[in-house]
Amino acid sequence: MGRIILFFVLVAVVGLALITVIILLRVLATSAAEVSKAGRGVDVPMGKTFSTIAYLLLLALMFGVVTGWLGAV
Repeated sequence: MGRIILFFVLVAVVGLALITVIILLRVLATSAAEVSKAGRGVDVPMGKTFSTIAYLLLLALMFGVVTGWLGAV
């Protein structure tokens, strides 16, 4: 029973992370579009905040695989 609850918690956390990333990408896309419309900058494919979040998620994923929380059993 505990494994099922942990599985649903994991699914909820992954879903929340995906929604957060999608919202962040939309915000960055609209701000980049506004900057390029104004002609005051160059389009940036990935902002510093997004790259920092992606890096931290990568570290969490690697830690999970190394400790055995994620991956094959």
